[in-house]
Amino acid sequence: MALSRFRLRGTLSDGMFPNERLVTVRDYSGQERTLIAPDTSVLGNAILVKLIDKSGDVALVRLPGDLLDSGRVLSVRESELEPA
Repeated sequence: MALSRFRLRGTLSDGMFPNERLVTVRDYSGQERTLIAPDTSVLGNAILVKLIDKSGDVALVRLPGDLLDSGRVLSVRESELEPA
């Protein structure tokens, strides 16, 4: 099954290396979560994510990089997603 691609808005800053960005997004509970994403996954003030599943306003997405404190999957509010 192909996963749908979406943009997830966040706050972006320079990463340690020229080809990466430090990205802070909000999870479903409103907590800020930070990941390191490759430049190729950045579009304006958002990163490209893949929708795994959704229920109501909760969307489970695969991130383009690992969260600093866990893996690559995160629950976010569906309203934070925009079509890619």
